[in-house]
Amino acid sequence: MDSNSKTIQLKDSREQFKLIISISICAFIIVVSDYILNISLPTIAKEFHTTTSKVSWLLLSYMLVLCSTVLIFGRLSDRTGLRKLHIIGYCFFILGSIMCSLSPTLIMLIISRIVQGIGGSMLYVSCFSLVSKFLPVESLGWAFGIISTVISGGMVVGIPLGGFITGMLSWRYIFLLTILASCCGMAIASKVIPKENMPDFDLKDFDLSGSILWIICLSSLVFGSVEGIKASENMLYTIVAIFLTSTVLFVLQERKCSNPILDLELIKNNRFMIANMSTLTAMIFMGGHNFLFPFYLEQVKGLTTEKTSLFILIYSVVFVIISPFAGKMSGKIKPEFFCITGMLSALGSAVLLAMTIGAKLWRPLIVFIIWLAVSFALFISPNNNLVMQLGSSEKAGSASGIFSTISTLGIVLGVCLFEVVFSFSTTQTGLEGEVIKHSISKLQSGFYYAYLWGGLFLTFSMVFSFISLKLGRK
Repeated sequence: MDSNSKTIQLKDSREQFKLIISISICAFIIVVSDYILNISLPTIAKEFHTTTSKVSWLLLSYMLVLCSTVLIFGRLSDRTGLRKLHIIGYCFFILGSIMCSLSPTLIMLIISRIVQGIGGSMLYVSCFSLVSKFLPVESLGWAFGIISTVISGGMVVGIPLGGFITGMLSWRYIFLLTILASCCGMAIASKVIPKENMPDFDLKDFDLSGSILWIICLSSLVFGSVEGIKASENMLYTIVAIFLTSTVLFVLQERKCSNPILDLELIKNNRFMIANMSTLTAMIFMGGHNFLFPFYLEQVKGLTTEKTSLFILIYSVVFVIISPFAGKMSGKIKPEFFCITGMLSALGSAVLLAMTIGAKLWRPLIVFIIWLAVSFALFISPNNNLVMQLGSSEKAGSASGIFSTISTLGIVLGVCLFEVVFSFSTTQTGLEGEVIKHSISKLQSGFYYAYLWGGLFLTFSMVFSFISLKLGRK
């Protein structure tokens, strides 16, 4: 950021609270929108007379845009200002929602989701950045605790709300609700987010070539992770070639560019990157768990979709209760202590599920879901706090962009990892069919190995947090 720009931290507790409310509304809208849509996918597939595989691109297209653009918007916000990016993000999100509600075909709906994803990426980046830029360090733990709680609340509300709107009205009303909520959120944000004194921005100073190469690089990686196991040999070679070529060109471009989109100073910050690696490995487990666990509840435990949704809500409710405490305490105690404890605890819960995967009793499963919720509540807010502290307030946008990219990438890789391990363990090709024609014992074997592999990544996350703690003491 230019030296002429000035960071304004809010000292008044009322102004801080107003800012947190505005950011929480934004986070709530994004999370609720995702969970409402997830529960409506079968209905959308039926209306457009299409397959589950094709309708899944409503989620994948959004994720591809999010994963490949958050770093770019993070860097851009350091040059143009977070407030401006946040408001523009709302505009794109509202436009995409309007297009979604009016889409006559599945292709148009996917294109509309891409537009919505651009806005979602801007909002996702600016949410965390606004906190670390405008609030003092001692308030960050409290702030991230509130935001994490609101996000969990969105998870709780999103699933039943989506089912009610889709069943009683139409899935299109989901996007109308998003439009109204986003308009309210944008109005509040425009009033409470402080204006920034930013230098004039010249597009010539922006790393456009690097941005394009980054989008190609991340898109090919995400696409390959999602579709690689089903792609033909030639297609797989093509995806790998595109990824490797774009990666090499991107690195060369960033080295010679005076204003790279990937802030090299942050990348050289060992503690910052190690904290992000802890995030990546933790999100690999969480992404895979969120993908595979419903299949376990329905196909092994025999729950209906409605009962599965209610059972998963246990996690969100527990998380909502514990997360504010962990976030607040991480502002007083080193966040790494909570991260290490959380990941060690999560590892124990994963081992419990793996060891009792075939148990007929429900008690171990209830203990697992509560245990996992407590574990990640101890990790998420303190980890967010730690990463954003390690990135300076002047580079809050870039730090948030890197953090958001790694978080999203971890979720995608987790889905891929759990599906591959499960598929090979049950000698099948995936979870695409409506019915998996395997014995219960083979299904249990697949879930067993998937969660053991997931536990390995929880171990990695714990180790990374421990290394960060050691580096912080030097």
